[in-house]
Amino acid sequence: MPSSKKPRRAYRGPKFARGNVASLEVLNKHSVTNAVIDAFVVPLDTQERRDVAITFLVALDRMVKGKANADDLGYLGFMCNTARMLCERGFVEDGMDDVIAAQEALMRADERARRGAGLALDGDGIRVVREAYWIHEAQIEVAGRGHLLAAGKEVTRRQLAGDILELAA
Repeated sequence: MPSSKKPRRAYRGPKFARGNVASLEVLNKHSVTNAVIDAFVVPLDTQERRDVAITFLVALDRMVKGKANADDLGYLGFMCNTARMLCERGFVEDGMDDVIAAQEALMRADERARRGAGLALDGDGIRVVREAYWIHEAQIEVAGRGHLLAAGKEVTRRQLAGDILELAA
């Protein structure tokens, strides 16, 4: 069977890339930079704040009732670590002591769970973790997305570097 007599043309890429590529790259860099700057200071919308609140409040409720698992402890720990990072960066600075107390309460709960008791908060721990939650909520109201993401990345960086809070003996 004879092949097609029509010769194939070489692929030349998409039409929009055929023009001045250098100007497109500059335009793209500026638009990406502006988008990043805009997103950095824009606070979370109502839906996102509600999702964050549900995640942390469900985890806190399970810790109070003694039905928590490692994920719940992780959610609350990340909340406290992020709140501490935002306090260090100037968002609701006066809440730093309460956030540190909440971190210590979560560590006490984890230590009790390692000894065989259930993963639950003590009475003082419940109070300080709730206070840390309200501090975190206040921070989310004023901090932008970029501030929250940068705080989360800094928490992860510090954990990987071994810079963690130690429970006093």
